[in-house]
Amino acid sequence: HIAPGELFNTGNGFAIDDTPAVRHTYMQSATDMYRLDESRIAFFGSHGIKNARVNTLHRLAGDALEKAREALAARNYQDYFVEAKRALGFESRAYPDVVGMANDVVRGLVFYLVLLIPFAFATERLFLAGRRIETRIAGIVAMFLAMFFILRFTHPAFRIVLSPMIVLLGFAVATLSVVIISIVMAKLEALVSKRKIEQQGEHESGVQAVSGFALALELGIANMRRRRARTILTSITLIVLTFSVLSFMSVTAQLRIQQYTYSDGATPYKGALLRTRNWAPFPFETYASLRNEYGGECTIAPRRWYYGALVLNRSFIDIDKDGVIRSVSALAGLTAEELKFFDIKSALLGNSRWIGPHVEGVTPPEEILLPVNFARDFLNEPGSDPQAVLSSAEKERIANAMIGRTVRMLGREFDVIGVYDWEKMNELVDIDGERLTPFDPVEMEKKFQEEGTPDPESVQRYIHHSFKDVAIVSEQVLGNLGGDLRSVALLPHDPGDLTPLLENLIRRLDYILFANLDGTPTLLSSRNATRISELWNLLILMVIAGLIVFNTMLGSVFERTKEIGTYTALGIAPSHIGRLFMVEAGVFAVLGVMAGYVAGQTVSRLAHALDIPLLNTLELNYSSMAGVAACLLVMGMVLLSSVYPSRKASELGVPDIERRWKLPPTKESRIALQLPFTVSMHEAPGLVAFLKEYLDSHVDVSVGNFYVEEVQAGPAVIGGSGTGVTARFWLTPFDLGISQYTTIALRVLEDMNVCGVEVSIERLSGDASSWRRANGHFMTAIRSQFLVWRNLTPQARADYVSSGKEFALA
Repeated sequence: HIAPGELFNTGNGFAIDDTPAVRHTYMQSATDMYRLDESRIAFFGSHGIKNARVNTLHRLAGDALEKAREALAARNYQDYFVEAKRALGFESRAYPDVVGMANDVVRGLVFYLVLLIPFAFATERLFLAGRRIETRIAGIVAMFLAMFFILRFTHPAFRIVLSPMIVLLGFAVATLSVVIISIVMAKLEALVSKRKIEQQGEHESGVQAVSGFALALELGIANMRRRRARTILTSITLIVLTFSVLSFMSVTAQLRIQQYTYSDGATPYKGALLRTRNWAPFPFETYASLRNEYGGECTIAPRRWYYGALVLNRSFIDIDKDGVIRSVSALAGLTAEELKFFDIKSALLGNSRWIGPHVEGVTPPEEILLPVNFARDFLNEPGSDPQAVLSSAEKERIANAMIGRTVRMLGREFDVIGVYDWEKMNELVDIDGERLTPFDPVEMEKKFQEEGTPDPESVQRYIHHSFKDVAIVSEQVLGNLGGDLRSVALLPHDPGDLTPLLENLIRRLDYILFANLDGTPTLLSSRNATRISELWNLLILMVIAGLIVFNTMLGSVFERTKEIGTYTALGIAPSHIGRLFMVEAGVFAVLGVMAGYVAGQTVSRLAHALDIPLLNTLELNYSSMAGVAACLLVMGMVLLSSVYPSRKASELGVPDIERRWKLPPTKESRIALQLPFTVSMHEAPGLVAFLKEYLDSHVDVSVGNFYVEEVQAGPAVIGGSGTGVTARFWLTPFDLGISQYTTIALRVLEDMNVCGVEVSIERLSGDASSWRRANGHFMTAIRSQFLVWRNLTPQARADYVSSGKEFALA
């Protein structure tokens, strides 16, 4: 058992010598669970972590426990058992959410620890800016540890875990593992790239996404460091915004009761049907609890199902009468109370009687009701046709002849007490619109194959066996045979408003309810829901902060116009220039959110320790996943505010021309264009050798955007002065049969000692529109080779010049 007030209580147990039996089991279980949840809820509440759904269920459990104690003291044992089970039901639903709150806090901590890594890097670059690698690493580690120890003494997750420093150790191991794996992968890529260059030459851009991002990050932080005042003010704005969003945005968890009309249902009685969504079995204790609590005000009818041995996925249960064996598909276990729910007597034939009422402490008789088609087969009368349609008189005669006889099933003897018209029984449907018989697994499998696997949260309409293939026995007898409890029907004695009864049931049980409310079949279920309030009140604040970031980034773009021109001159792509400003905005987002969160944690801890009235009115929920969502909201707002400034920066990188290069117009299946590249007359033969090497690597190789045939190079192939390379290309997609001759010519520009690049393309096969579209990708690949040439080392270019002497200018 658990003592009250202890957060990490494992319980004291029961001494065997002093406790021959654990009495009041429901009361003891509910009390222990209540005390455990009470201490945890109080701990979370002291850190601003609240869950309205948990608080409601916990309060209802406490009220029920108090009533149970009062009933026990008054020796009112009926009410005592009802209230004790009610308390256990409420607290059992609250307990998983309480455990979830603890897991929620720990998961949130992992998010902030991950965010600490870029925060530590950015703050080291902004405030320390170490020049040596050792200094930089020491600064990053110092910043990380400083923020970690602030969280260590303010974040409640460190009080939940048993060994707080293990969190740091585990996170450090995970981080170092990622770093080491990255280094190993980079080394492997470098070795593979070196081997490839040795065999085919260097024809791929050396700028990778990671290195490009790192360069953008360094440049962005350097710009922020040069403008310290603006960086500090913008960061303070985001810190205040983060604090405000965390403080005023209330995220509460609730138990929402959903209620809507069920169009497939029926209204045979004014009551309710309790079952799972997929007809899965549920514990008998659930029915026992319902019977103890509502047995005085409702008629309660449990239903059981029993499937026999499976043959080709179909159930068979043999029934033997004097050597005549017939098989039913399943058994339905029903009770005498069903007569109050349905007009079953109209389906009974002859002198049949229904299942008798159950008497506590008395073993129920083993009795069975059979469909009329089985009764005819068992009588085995001479001249009887099993396929003949029976008249009403024949059905009555067969029923009277079969009643009182004995059949053998599942190793037991059953007395036949009735025969029913299975067609009339099939007309009886429950509030969910389905029969009382077990569902047919074979038919449901076919349905799922045709319609797909259903959503576990949805309510599917099941196909049930016909009463023609099902026998009926007592629910108690079927329980002894191993039948599963599948549903429970409730019929209130007072046909008034069912809503309070149903809401009380649905709060305690994780099942669905079908109810007849005012003549309308209605489906009720409960689900955990999250409600966000006060978000609209923060909209103005977020818009103002977003405009501040927008103005800051846009001003930075126009302040650095000359710098952007320098980037363009160095060959940095416009998209990379825009990415530079997005990365800078990301640094602002990380700084503002992380610092704002730590400030909020500190304020929350001080407000609790000092009992500050002003701050106690705030919803200081900084520790759950709601806090993570709030931080992500602020970061998203910052990045969104930087989209337009980064786009303007990209446009400034390519003034007066289109951002995306396009092919010139086509003239008679030919395209002629001048590329914006130049090369010195001395290096022109080396460039031709470089391009020929690139094209030779695509000969008879159908990988990439094209493959090549008939590669030729030198002055003779371009038909004039200069030098170049020509080849026949097949372009992707290859199944379209697109081929062309392409000539890349280097010609000396007038009054200059450099060569320009001319490209001429002649279509040989393929339709014109597909050919032109494919050339967009083709020319992108060709243009990239000129960028690679520009980035080669002087020695590498000199080697190509030496090997390309035969391609000298004409």
